[in-house]
Amino acid sequence: LSIELDKMKIAIRTDCGVDAGLGHLRRCLSLAQALVKLDAGVRFFLHVEQAGLAMIRRTGFDAEADAGPGQMVKTLHGWGCTAVVTDSYSIESDYWNIVRELGALLIAIDDLADRSLPVDMIVNGLAHASKLSYRASPHTQFLLGPAYILLRQEFGHQPSRVIRERL
Repeated sequence: LSIELDKMKIAIRTDCGVDAGLGHLRRCLSLAQALVKLDAGVRFFLHVEQAGLAMIRRTGFDAEADAGPGQMVKTLHGWGCTAVVTDSYSIESDYWNIVRELGALLIAIDDLADRSLPVDMIVNGLAHASKLSYRASPHTQFLLGPAYILLRQEFGHQPSRVIRERL
């Protein structure tokens, strides 16, 4: 896949709240912050409690509650969306079929490989990711393993260390 990030408008659909925790949202925020540095436009759609929406907005991103894939597609079509990133265990196959109508690049952040993912790209930064058996489309690209882990900025650089000869 050839992607020009400075022209991309990327929607991120994720979960957070009592049932889902903050892990999905945190890694999506890390991705969004990196994409903005590359001049991509980003907006969030969340299956979430109001506190999660407020958290996203405090970081400066547009965020709205997910009203379902049909409404999201209508909103994103008018925005000129070029990619949809989804990080959620609750997404069903009808979601992918509806969102594909956008003609946008479909990307799944997934660490379970427990369902079919008819997407263009799957991202899993866990150490055992390459051992999982993903069910995906023949054209799907896989970004698997620690080289693709989504970390917050403060963890992105290895600290400089001095090793003393004597302890």
